[in-house]
Amino acid sequence: MTWETDRTGHTRGLATGVALVLALTVPGASLEAQGVLVDEGEFRLMVRGLEVGSETFAIRRSGTGAEVRFTAQGRIVMEAPEGRLEIATTLGAKGVAAEPTGYQRNVSGARVEIVSFSLLGNRLVVRISSDAGEEMREVQVPAGGLLLEETIAHQFHFLVARYLAGDTRIQAIRPERRAVSILELDERDPTTIQTRGGRIPVRRLRVTEGSRVWEVWFDTRGRVLRLENAVEGFRAERVSAPT
Repeated sequence: MTWETDRTGHTRGLATGVALVLALTVPGASLEAQGVLVDEGEFRLMVRGLEVGSETFAIRRSGTGAEVRFTAQGRIVMEAPEGRLEIATTLGAKGVAAEPTGYQRNVSGARVEIVSFSLLGNRLVVRISSDAGEEMREVQVPAGGLLLEETIAHQFHFLVARYLAGDTRIQAIRPERRAVSILELDERDPTTIQTRGGRIPVRRLRVTEGSRVWEVWFDTRGRVLRLENAVEGFRAERVSAPT
C-alpha cells in the first residue's frame, strides 16, 4: 500500500493541521452510528502463507434509490517489511453504483501517512501528507467509477454489488497508484470454503486488471468472504461466516 511519489519541491515536515477532519473529508462519516448495517466482520491477512495481520470493517447504508449513500470503515493492523502498521480507512460513496464522494486513509506506526480524497465536481482532489512532505493532485472521476484499494478486502463489497447488478467491466480509481484502471469481471465455477462457522457454498469472481488477477469469493448475499492475488501471495480470509 505504499505510495510511490516524487517529493521534490514539496514542503517538508508533517504539520498537524494537515489532517482533515474525517467527517468533512468523507461526507457521511460522522453518521457512523446511524444507517443500516450492510456488513461487518474481520479478515485475517496472509502473505505467502504467513499470517501478517487483520482487517476489521463495517459498511453502512442510508437513504434509498438514487439518494442512497454508503460509509465503509476499516481498521488494518499488520506487520509490514518496515514494521508494525495500523491503517484506518473511511470511504464515502453514493448511488447504486457506489461512486466515491470522499476517502481517507491514516497510517501510523512504523510509517506515518495521511491520504485524503475529497470530491470537487467530477474530480477527486488527493492530498498526501507524511514525514517526507506533502503532495496534492487531482484524479478525474469517470462516470460510474469505483474506488478500490487492491489489498483492502471489504472495499470489494462494492465491486461484487456492481457485478450482481450486471456490470462486467468497471473503471476503478486506484488510490495506491493515483490512477484509473479497467477491471474485467468474470465468474468462475461455484465452490465452497471453510470458515469457523463450517463449510459454506460461495460464488467466485475473477477480477482482471491487465496482467494482474484477483479472485473474490462471496456468499449468496454478496458479502465478501475471501480475496486472493495468488501471484503476489496475498490473501484475506473472513474469520467467521457472516450471519
